[in-house]
Amino acid sequence: MRREGPAALGERLRNLWRAALDLVWPRQCQACGETRFCVRFAFLCDPCFVSATRLEPPWCERCGLPFAGLAGEGHECPNCRGAKLQFERARSAVRFRGVVRRALHGLKYEKEHFWAPAIEAWFLEGVARHLAGEQIHVVVPVPLHPARERQRGFNQAALLARALARQYRLPFEPRALERVRATKTQTHLDRAERQENLRCAFRVRRPAVVANRRVLLVDDVLTTGSTLSECAAVLRAAGATPALVLTLARG
Repeated sequence: MRREGPAALGERLRNLWRAALDLVWPRQCQACGETRFCVRFAFLCDPCFVSATRLEPPWCERCGLPFAGLAGEGHECPNCRGAKLQFERARSAVRFRGVVRRALHGLKYEKEHFWAPAIEAWFLEGVARHLAGEQIHVVVPVPLHPARERQRGFNQAALLARALARQYRLPFEPRALERVRATKTQTHLDRAERQENLRCAFRVRRPAVVANRRVLLVDDVLTTGSTLSECAAVLRAAGATPALVLTLARG
């Protein structure tokens, strides 16, 4: 009889231990409440994980906003035609709705840190196609103001950027950018108000790590692109090329 190696034996024992725990404390999906099908994540059932709305073309060439119908290459949405966005293009993994909204809200505002693995998985699986053929020199997350980061305990954009940099073996610079001015929430602001709210809010803290390099900017949600465009503008002023923006969700 063929003997199992240490790794295979360890995995078998872990599966037996999980099965025993499930009999006593069944896994419960934190999105729908079901206790079945929580295979990939103990806190989220497989049907809820795959229910996240993946973004598919056709979409705006600049910001990645999906649209109905057909258009030729280079199509830009009305939002981008009227804006001076400072990055080359932006793409998102999933829609900001349903289980994705629930997970991000729980992570950011309810201290439900268990959502992080699912959020990273949606992000990495959804943006993989957009990295094909891209020449990226450094990965930079959109920063939080220090007071907000201390209050929250983490920067959600940095979690995503770190996971991507690790998977693709890219340099990760979490402190290349910093937010030097606390801004009010952008949720209920229009484009002009968002731009004014963000004026002089960011600066390049470490110019040497971005100068003459193609930068990949990462954030959790893209709505109008104002925050990412402001970050791209200060990077461009420091000699960087803000080539690509990737976000988990599209608002």
